[in-house]
Amino acid sequence: MLRYRWTAPLVGAAPALIQQVNDRWPGQNTAAPPDNSQSLTRTIALPGNITAGNSIVIQVCHFNSATSPGGTVSFADNLGNTFPAATGRVDDLDASANMSLYLFFMPRITTGGAQTITATFPYLEWQSLLVMEWSGLANQAPLDWNGSVQTSTTTASDFLTTGNIVGGSNAGIFIGQCLNGTDQNTANGGGVGSPNVGTGFTAVNSGTTNWSGIENSFVGPACQPEYLYSTNLGTRAMTYTPKKAAESYVSIGMALKAA
Repeated sequence: MLRYRWTAPLVGAAPALIQQVNDRWPGQNTAAPPDNSQSLTRTIALPGNITAGNSIVIQVCHFNSATSPGGTVSFADNLGNTFPAATGRVDDLDASANMSLYLFFMPRITTGGAQTITATFPYLEWQSLLVMEWSGLANQAPLDWNGSVQTSTTTASDFLTTGNIVGGSNAGIFIGQCLNGTDQNTANGGGVGSPNVGTGFTAVNSGTTNWSGIENSFVGPACQPEYLYSTNLGTRAMTYTPKKAAESYVSIGMALKAA
């Protein structure tokens, strides 16, 4: 399943989401293509040419195991850009999920053009990628990141949180995602879907990225990315609202400085 959107660059100093593309393979090895396309590498291409000087943010959901949680995910592209290691990773070792979330940030791409990114995974199962091009970000590493594993006990607004992320007095963005790790739970209704974005945050896309369940179970959206721009980031927790009580969630986010 492949979704993408492209928009013209926005004029102004604030960071802007230029384009995005997401793809997933939820481990359905008895399903029809593309859900049965087992591979340790996945290739994804942004729909429009990237602009030199803009930045790339990648969010990853991936299966892990209790003996080797998460493993290492790495990236290369056709333009010769060097991708750094993950900014942050959160592991959910719950037996019903065993998922890891990763954040990758490449500031200020040096070579523009048509970009094809290849991800290499340690395990075959349950992979998803969301790749975003952003303008207006500083040429430096993320200011801070945080993550959390939570089991919701209420459906109150913004109950879910990444934990505090320190952005300081800088202008910039908070960006992250939250994954519903037990959405295949038929006892809890099944097919609950991804959490809602928190108050004041903006959804990165309407399709949402997806790992979505154990073998041959519910395969609907389960993961919601979001962001927030501020002229003074301060210290903030990225928040989400669960769709249903008793679901298990994993969330991660980071603060990026504006140019």
